[in-house]
Amino acid sequence: MTPLDGADPQKVRSWLIAERGIVTTYAEMQRAPFELHAPVLRVSPHVDSATEDLEAFAEVLAEATELLS
Repeated sequence: MTPLDGADPQKVRSWLIAERGIVTTYAEMQRAPFELHAPVLRVSPHVDSATEDLEAFAEVLAEATELLS
């Protein structure tokens, strides 16, 4: 996911783990040097994730972004 509003993907990742127990991946530009222009937060939902799970994650991600921007 591309960072929005100056959010720091590494800080958001740390917050998600510490505050909500949600594991994501912080990917630096070296991971895909021809595609990434900035570090990103990588989200990989489980195959069994429901729409409601993704909606709940989106809400928590918005909260983290707001708190850490």
